[in-house]
Formats: sequence, structure tokens, C-alpha cells
Amino acid sequence: MPTAVSASQPNTSKASSVRCRPTCSPTAVSVALNEIVTSIQHDIATLTATAAQTQDHLATPILPQQAIVGPRRLPVHRLTVDQLQITVNP
Repeated sequence: MPTAVSASQPNTSKASSVRCRPTCSPTAVSVALNEIVTSIQHDIATLTATAAQTQDHLATPILPQQAIVGPRRLPVHRLTVDQLQITVNP
């Protein structure tokens, strides 16, 4: 029965020291790397466009905004007047 190896113990089995030969040809590796680079470049372009849209969105002022509503009647339960000054402009 195989024993579990913890992360603190180095793996000294013979299987880990054997190096496998690559089964892919250099051309296949090159094509795969080119696909990966193209995918990364596409992701960078997408993120750049998203960042530009976000900057444009954040550049537009959000406040102050004014809302226009119709007249309303609000009930007043208690009103205290400390000083009352009436000025009439001709």
C-alpha cells in the first residue's frame, strides 16, 4: 500500500527523478506557444478596452443631480417658529 507524503517531507521516490522526453515536436510547441501568446494579447486588449470604458464612466459627474417631482402636500404635525422676519420687495 503506498504511503502519503506530506508537503514537509521531500519526495524521494524513483519515479520523481525520472525525466520524461517531450512527445511534442518543436513545431507543435511553437504553435501552442503562439496560440497562448495570441490569447494573452486578446485578453490584454479586452482588459484595456474595459479599463477605458470604466475611466469614461467614472469621469462623468454623478452628483449633483436634480430630480423634478410634482407638488406634494406633506402633513405637518408640529411647527415651532423662533424668529419670523417678513421682507417685501417692491
